[in-house]
Parts: sequence; structure tokens; C-alpha cells
Amino acid sequence: RGFYFYSGEDHNSIVDGFTITHNYFVPSYAIYCTQASPKIMNCIITENGFGILGEESSALIIDCTISDNITGMDFSDSNPIINKCIIKNNTRENALKLKYGDIFSTRIMPPGGIYCSQSTPTIINSIVSGNSTWWLGAGISLWANSNGTITNCTIVGNTDDRDGTIWCEDSILTINNCILWQNKSKLGAMI
Repeated sequence: RGFYFYSGEDHNSIVDGFTITHNYFVPSYAIYCTQASPKIMNCIITENGFGILGEESSALIIDCTISDNITGMDFSDSNPIINKCIIKNNTRENALKLKYGDIFSTRIMPPGGIYCSQSTPTIINSIVSGNSTWWLGAGISLWANSNGTITNCTIVGNTDDRDGTIWCEDSILTINNCILWQNKSKLGAMI
């Protein structure tokens, strides 16, 4: 594992300017926040299982590149703010590259860009690109009473085998001034 926040840390706990990579073994996250809300900025988070995993977290994520993981970010019961980030190339294919095997990735980890359950993410001025999954939204997934806002973002080139680039189930999503372009889904819908 990379960083583990679990003692109620707030935005005064700062991770700034790190490259966090090759967290292969269970638990396989670059940054894990449970009941903690650090500020993560100017980081490159690449080639991990989870890039950032948050549970009951209001993490502030600024100017980070989260790429080539299985899951870019996964939040539950959280209120993350994601600003000026690039979330790209997070795919199930990375499971084989990272020595997980397909069974591990498909049954435990939801691959793709940003995955939220019972959360209220705010995503601003960010790029979500080239992520892929087989279900529940390759770029951004909101489900189980999530309430998200996406503003001034570019969501491009994501591929979902079934459900679309943005998946919203039993949730509310507000999209403001965003570009959705060249995303692919077998169902044909981007959202």
C-alpha cells in the first residue's frame, strides 16, 4: 500500500508531489482514506489496483493524474472534491498487467475511472479519458443514492461493454458545461 489515512485526518494532512505506483498486493491501493479527508495534490498515481479508495471521506484531490490502475478512484459514503485532475486509462486489462488475473478484478474491483456508492462527488475542471469496464460506467459511475456534480469537464474516449460512459443508478447527477465525446457503449448511450 501507499498512504493510509484512518485517524480522522482532515485537509491539513497533505500528500503533495508524489508518484505512487506498483501497489500490487491486497490491499492494493495507492491512497486509502477511511474516516479521513486528506488533501492530495500534484501527485501521479499509476499502476495500482485502486488509485484512491475512500470510505467516509471528504478528500480534496487537486492537480493529480490517476492513470493505468484497475480502478482510478472508488468512494463509498464519501464527499470527495476532484479538481483539475486527469483520470485516464484505468481498465480491467490492467489487472492482468498488474498480475491480478481477471477473476480478482471482475469480482472485487470495479474497473474504470471514478466509481461512487452512497457518495456526493464534486468533479470540476477535470479530464476523464480512455477508461474502460464491462459494466456500470467506464468513465464515472454513481449508484446507491449518490448525488454528484460534474462541471467544466471533458469526458472522452471511454469504453463500456454494456452500460455507457456515465452510469447513474438510484442517484442524481448534475452535469454543467461538459464535453462528452467519442465514448463507446454496446447500448449506444453515453449516459
